[in-house]
Amino acid sequence: MKPEITTKENYPYRAAGRIWNIPQIHFVTGPDGTLGISGLELERVHKAIANEICGNGEPLTGEEIEFLCGISGLSFSEVASQCGFNRANITYWRKKGAVNDRDSALLKRFFWVQLFSNQISTIHSVNVRMLLSEKEMLSALRDEAIREDVTFEVKLARAS
Repeated sequence: MKPEITTKENYPYRAAGRIWNIPQIHFVTGPDGTLGISGLELERVHKAIANEICGNGEPLTGEEIEFLCGISGLSFSEVASQCGFNRANITYWRKKGAVNDRDSALLKRFFWVQLFSNQISTIHSVNVRMLLSEKEMLSALRDEAIREDVTFEVKLARAS
């Protein structure tokens, strides 16, 4: 018997220390009648959130670093090593709650490449001018991933 799928629109979803508005999320009804999210749906939602985190102009928070490490399957030590940081930097940012703009842009670019670069054959929207601005480049990469149907757009839910 195929499980029943329930779709909810504009679903508030908590991840990376924030509440995100998911335009459409699919739940599977379990044998006992409870609703759950399949692993594939969870990955789809988490990648959309990661794309938005990497593409927005705000510095990373400690919770976002933890989220991005989790979805990319990398330990804090691996991220620190591959980005040229000491693991103590990552620990400090996680405890402090925020990363400075320069290091935040480097980490966002690193995570975006880890999660999306192999799924987009040609990045059309990044021009030379954008390469000079990390924020413009990351925003363009976020938009390209959505345009190429690698992921979908999510927004932060408004505080009530």
